[in-house]
Parts: sequence; C-alpha cells; structure tokens
Amino acid sequence: MSAEVHSINVSSGGVPKSRVESAEIMKRGVEGDFNRFR
Repeated sequence: MSAEVHSINVSSGGVPKSRVESAEIMKRGVEGDFNRFR
C-alpha cells in the first residue's frame, strides 16, 4: 500500500480553506489552521 498527499489546506477560521505550499505538521495539528487549537 502507498499513499500520496495531494494538498494541505488551512484556514484561520471558517471556510474556505486555502492550499499552502508547505506546512509544519505537529501532534496538535497543522500550523496556521484554526482546527489545530481544538
């Protein structure tokens, strides 16, 4: 089995979530994304 990331999308709150070129993925979520604080 293999996997591929097609896109990473973030939003500071609400929608739409915009595609980013790169992001730091942490235990609590994706940097710059509102949902990482939940």
